[in-house]
Amino acid sequence: QAELEFQSEIRLVFRHFYEANKDKKSAFVAKFIETAGLQNKFWETYDELFKNREKLKEVENITPVLTLIARSADLDIEKINENIGNQEIVEKISRDLASASSTLVSSAPAVFIKDVRMNSLKNYEDLKTAIEKALLEKVE
Repeated sequence: QAELEFQSEIRLVFRHFYEANKDKKSAFVAKFIETAGLQNKFWETYDELFKNREKLKEVENITPVLTLIARSADLDIEKINENIGNQEIVEKISRDLASASSTLVSSAPAVFIKDVRMNSLKNYEDLKTAIEKALLEKVE
């Protein structure tokens, strides 16, 4: 909603965050969504993953669920399989995890505006107010 409302005035940045040593499913899902991004389908895939998050938590083998998500997001599954271990993707996810660690992120989602963590946001109105305040500071 903020992207639509503020369009060229803001930039939404997505970074992966999970406990790498404890959460093997999330590690694979992170690679999956980044691989979808190579097909310019990052956000469509993200939306499908979000809709199916409970299914992903419930099952031990996430491959069938990811296959359904890939179809729903109109992904080329062969390309997903070819690129899932891509070193650039692995390195990007590692940088995201390091960034989370260096900024003391301990839960998701975490929202930052101008490198300041917004801990008190409870709803969209709070986010909108924080963005508007940051934009006013930019002008001054």
